[in-house]
Amino acid sequence: MNQSVDRLPEPPAAGFADDEEAREYGRQLAMDLLLHRLHRSSAREDKTRSLRRWIAGARPAAAAAALMLFGMTWAWLSLDHSKPKQEQWRVEPVGEAEYKVLAPRRVVLESGELIVPANAEVVVIETAHAVVSAVGARFVIESESSAPSELAPMGAMSVTRVRVLTGEVTLKTAGGSVVGRANEVLEFEDGKAPKNLGVRAESGGD
Repeated sequence: MNQSVDRLPEPPAAGFADDEEAREYGRQLAMDLLLHRLHRSSAREDKTRSLRRWIAGARPAAAAAALMLFGMTWAWLSLDHSKPKQEQWRVEPVGEAEYKVLAPRRVVLESGELIVPANAEVVVIETAHAVVSAVGARFVIESESSAPSELAPMGAMSVTRVRVLTGEVTLKTAGGSVVGRANEVLEFEDGKAPKNLGVRAESGGD
């Protein structure tokens, strides 16, 4: 018999000639049904073995991918995403300036001259009797003190001078405040009100 296992034999259209032909058809039908079932069982086993092999091969790759994802997630969570980091801000002394850094963007200038770079946050520079503040401005600040004299017999006289290079700067004292913009000069002397001296040709400072 060479019947396909996917197609079972059909009985003769004209019927069986005798009982022997009918019995032969029954035996052939039973054999073909058995072969059909064996074929389908073998196909299922092949698919099962293929699936098991694929799962066994995929497990190491899946474990490696999961480990990599965990590491990337941990690294991302360890970073500070609150705001982008800026370069460290610091003043630049000119000559032998004496100053102290009290906090980020807050400096006390005792004497001499400082070049102050711009910053997106408030910058505060204090001198003996004045406070200079700015946001996003670049300027040069100078603090001078003179020895007691006929003009100041009770003690030293101090002068705070600011040359604005870019942006806007405020100079504040006990006697008031004054604002200066690019290329203007601000000045304060003990016993006097702070003032804006206007544009000065020497206001380079860089």
